[in-house]
Amino acid sequence: MALPFWLITIYTLIGQVIIGAIPIGFGISLIAGWNDKMRQYKALMERNKNGFRPDTFEIYMDHPCGRKLTHVVLKDLGKSDEYKNLLIYKPTFIEGCVSFFKKPEVKLTYVNEEYLNAVREKAKSNPGKIPDSAIFFNKNLQNQN
Repeated sequence: MALPFWLITIYTLIGQVIIGAIPIGFGISLIAGWNDKMRQYKALMERNKNGFRPDTFEIYMDHPCGRKLTHVVLKDLGKSDEYKNLLIYKPTFIEGCVSFFKKPEVKLTYVNEEYLNAVREKAKSNPGKIPDSAIFFNKNLQNQN
């Protein structure tokens, strides 16, 4: 972005701005996910502080960002040498390609109305803890097949 393409013509400046916006967008998306990564880091540290549990790292070994998180947690736990044992959870290249093109699954959970009311009452006493949008319910479960 620092090259003076505007000296050539205005069209090169426009192209430069458009091309420069792509990495800026990726940077913004990385920064936006920071709170989620910190939550995952704290969860892994909490699960492994009393003893090393390799099964807790399994879901993080699917993607490069999760493997980096695994490296950081293992380093902070003082067990960096355990990473080579966790590589059994890393998918092969073919498995990664298949999962990349696979349509994601959407799972809905239906609960009865009494349970939903209890959850909403609990949410009123602890605001911000339980989102209403994550709960689906059906009043007539008996009539369903």
